[in-house]
Amino acid sequence: MKYRILWPQQQQQKKNAIMFGPRLEYLYSQYNLIPPENLPLWWHVGTSYSHSRIPEIRKTLSSPAVKFIVFEKFGDNIDSALMDQETFKFITDSTNYTIFQNNKNTIIFMNKKIHP
Repeated sequence: MKYRILWPQQQQQKKNAIMFGPRLEYLYSQYNLIPPENLPLWWHVGTSYSHSRIPEIRKTLSSPAVKFIVFEKFGDNIDSALMDQETFKFITDSTNYTIFQNNKNTIIFMNKKIHP
């Protein structure tokens, strides 16, 4: 007996400037998006990226290549999960990113380099 896998219609993946934070990484696949370059595919310091990569990650995050960052919220707390606190503070301390939307379950940060 032969089996055939039926894949959903293949679409061209779209480059994007959106970074999904911890626990939301699956959204790249759901929306057929390519994650921004030079960032880990998931946020687990010590597993998906090492502490030595943090300066490179911060450099990418401070460029206009990443326009929006989406985090999940639990109540009033932004979920940093297993992301290193240095990167998390870099995003959330209002120096490089500003709050674009603050919803019940998510918060979206916008890079100040695209709209200062």
